[in-house]
Amino acid sequence: MYAGEIPVAYVQLQAGSQVTGSELQAFAREQVPERAAVPDWVEVITALPVTAVGKISKVTLRERASERVLREALFAVGIPAAVMVQPNERSGSLAVVAVAEVHRQLAVKVLEQFTLSYRLEITEEVSHG
Repeated sequence: MYAGEIPVAYVQLQAGSQVTGSELQAFAREQVPERAAVPDWVEVITALPVTAVGKISKVTLRERASERVLREALFAVGIPAAVMVQPNERSGSLAVVAVAEVHRQLAVKVLEQFTLSYRLEITEEVSHG
């Protein structure tokens, strides 16, 4: 059963800097005293998303993390899926998940483990992208 949030980190490097997400995660494991606060995932991105007033958009980062987690959970059971999480007035965020018809039933079982609202779209074929 999946619930709550897990720590992740999105990092924008200074110009000329080079480090991988794995290296940053290892550094965090060594430096962060509380084990539960160590990021489960660290991703280096070109630019952090910002809101209209210039603050880091935590909502956009949460949506990006949700997409990755859903895609990985589906892939773990052999389901290739296209996943896009978008804002939704009624539920906060909505995951739009495209899978092939042959995977419909199993995809529903996987998605129901998450607290995020979703809409399943059936496609002829899903490519990894």
